[in-house]
Amino acid sequence: MSTIICNAPFCQNIRNYNHAWCPAHRWEREKYKVKVYKEVLPLWAKMRCKTHGLLRIDQCSKKANTFICKACNIIYQKKSYNPEKQRENNIKYFLLRKDWRLKKRYNISIKDYEEMLKKQNSSCAICSLTIEQHQKIKGERVHFAVDHCHKTNKVRGLLCYRCNIGLGYFQDNPEITQAATNYLYKN
Repeated sequence: MSTIICNAPFCQNIRNYNHAWCPAHRWEREKYKVKVYKEVLPLWAKMRCKTHGLLRIDQCSKKANTFICKACNIIYQKKSYNPEKQRENNIKYFLLRKDWRLKKRYNISIKDYEEMLKKQNSSCAICSLTIEQHQKIKGERVHFAVDHCHKTNKVRGLLCYRCNIGLGYFQDNPEITQAATNYLYKN
């Protein structure tokens, strides 16, 4: 009697004479309610480790929406954290991250930011706090906030953290800010 092969595509497993599929595919059909096998690999065959190749479900651990081999995951977890290297990378990529963030949020480059800072004489547009004083208060890596209109997304200027928060609380409404200045002049 010749061996009978499973009916699922790519499968070379031997099946029982009474069934059309091998035990693995029968189990898969029951669990995942697969009606028809198309010319694709099953789910477990799609999980691949870069070093160990194809993985079964019991051989992999899910980490951040990617399947990693359990052996590789243990090695990955044992990698030691190096704070000196992290500090070097933070210094190295600080300006790149800042430029990317400015382009994404406000559609300006870091050169535009520096020009605005020069036009404002390296000080806040409202209270004239210098960048050096601002960095003494908040830390040496903290820069002025980019003030912009939330409706039009147009950049208005650079502000220290206090002025930026104040405008945020007044909801960019000139009537409320005028009422606040009138209140201060009265008292």
